[in-house]
Amino acid sequence: MNHLTQEQIDEASAGGIPAETGLHLHGCSECQARLHASKKLDRALRKIALDRAGSNFTDTVLRQIVVGSATPFAWTLFKNLAPVIALTVVAGIAIMVLRYFGVFQGSEFQQTTAGAQSIYDQTAGQIAGGVNVFNGWMGKYFSFAFARTTYGLTAFVGCFLGAVALFDKYVLMPKFRRRQFKS
Repeated sequence: MNHLTQEQIDEASAGGIPAETGLHLHGCSECQARLHASKKLDRALRKIALDRAGSNFTDTVLRQIVVGSATPFAWTLFKNLAPVIALTVVAGIAIMVLRYFGVFQGSEFQQTTAGAQSIYDQTAGQIAGGVNVFNGWMGKYFSFAFARTTYGLTAFVGCFLGAVALFDKYVLMPKFRRRQFKS
């Protein structure tokens, strides 16, 4: 025999009893006991006096919400740059696939890409020059062992950015939160 669900018991307790539910309740002592217990609990809950919230309740809750939603600057920067990087990678893959299958050969797009290619070559040359200057600067001012190789430099930059992110999370953000709540 299928007994009533808690939802059906709650409906019957509120006074809205459909015909099937009423018929089942009339013949089932277990469901009658559950309905009686539900009504008794409802009466007991209605007798409890409601507490009034303090005058500063809203301010306290809002402060806690703001503290919980504050994110470190490094994470915010990464979160905002990630879609741009992903879109660039996807667009690059799509263009490579289209080039591989020869979609651009002999089309107007091929003619307009020649101008874009020359701009790209100039920009790539300028970026390569900037990277060489940066590498020279790193070699001159950071001449310790791990900055002399590409892998060492990558590890150094990764550790440096990690240290900046940790500094932001554990030093700057707590100071910002304290200053924010003083006002």
